[in-house]
Amino acid sequence: MDGFELARRLKSHETYKLLPLIGISAMDEAIVRPRTLDAGFDEFCSKSNLPLLVKSLEDILAKQR
Repeated sequence: MDGFELARRLKSHETYKLLPLIGISAMDEAIVRPRTLDAGFDEFCSKSNLPLLVKSLEDILAKQR
């Protein structure tokens, strides 16, 4: 099972559907981002973009409060 399938399964399960998911990959963002969001991830960040990853984490944590 890859991360895309994991996200689909988690988001389709009543217990986990509200669990925030951030997809992280070193692959080309233009290619992976749409696929990641379609699979159910709430956000996607490139491994090389640490500031965006930190901001995404902060945003998701703020929504949980």
